[in-house]
Amino acid sequence: MASSEPQNSLVKVDNLTVRFAAKNRGRRSYIEPVRQVSFDIAPGEVLALVGESGSGKTTIGRTLVKVVEPFGGHLYFDGRDITHLGSRAVRSLHSEVQMIFQDPFAALNPTATIQEHLVLPLRVYQRVPSTKLNLRVRELLEQVGLSPAEELRHKYPHELSGGQRQRVVIARSLAANPRFIVADEPVSMLDVSIRADILKILRNLRDSLKISLLYITHDLASARYLSDRITVLYGGQVMEVGTSRDIVKNPRHPYTRLLLAAVPGREGDLPQASEAAPDLSVERQGCPFAPRCPYTMDDCRTGDIPVRSVGSRHQVACLLEETDKDVLASAP
Repeated sequence: MASSEPQNSLVKVDNLTVRFAAKNRGRRSYIEPVRQVSFDIAPGEVLALVGESGSGKTTIGRTLVKVVEPFGGHLYFDGRDITHLGSRAVRSLHSEVQMIFQDPFAALNPTATIQEHLVLPLRVYQRVPSTKLNLRVRELLEQVGLSPAEELRHKYPHELSGGQRQRVVIARSLAANPRFIVADEPVSMLDVSIRADILKILRNLRDSLKISLLYITHDLASARYLSDRITVLYGGQVMEVGTSRDIVKNPRHPYTRLLLAAVPGREGDLPQASEAAPDLSVERQGCPFAPRCPYTMDDCRTGDIPVRSVGSRHQVACLLEETDKDVLASAP
């Protein structure tokens, strides 16, 4: 599968497939929440994975940090094949690759202070001497906008607000001094009033530290604000890839238009034929969005829908690009 490839990629995902065992009427079967997904992330770049729940976004992120093992395809970090690693190699990788989890309360140990949460990665990954730990903890807290650090470092997670806890989670990921961070819907469980502050922190970290980010979200508006490029996923497969501006201003896939229509403040009806959940079975064929698409053709349900280039850095997996390109242009 083709991908929009920046030069000198730090992260490369090549035809990634993830398969899980499931039971169907008492019989063992399998689902593929991720099927042949490819993308690249350059040093200092932010790529957003956008899609509804069940689109495979989090599974891809957890595969990159080696929480989930891939069934097929390859993963590369800085030119190294990290598809399958032993426990020692995974620990070494985590000094360069970290993850910000969606739920900041569940991600923190309720019995440990903020100081203890930050000291552990500083010792494990950076081998910071004891005499400098307090200084580094204060620097990390101030880096994510938590002050006064001397007061907050001795608090427990339940004594902080949701926004403060998420800042601690971000600080903990920075303690390893990573080059790449997977941010799994880091603002979805926070009050609307503080989401913008967290996004600003992530953007500033990208600008100041040149950290690459994989930003996982269902919200195209925040993806447009934070990311350089967007990959739209549905049913575990790539629907569209492009710059953030192209995806928002010139969407080419019906599913991308559906996501944009759901953004508050945008006008237009939701262009879909049904609200059926995507089929994730290994036997599925065709485009996973076909049951919901108002423009479905026979080949959409059974054929192989490759990702085609529709611009220098814009790609789409849709047969409309080969038949009637004016259909989407006239859609609401």
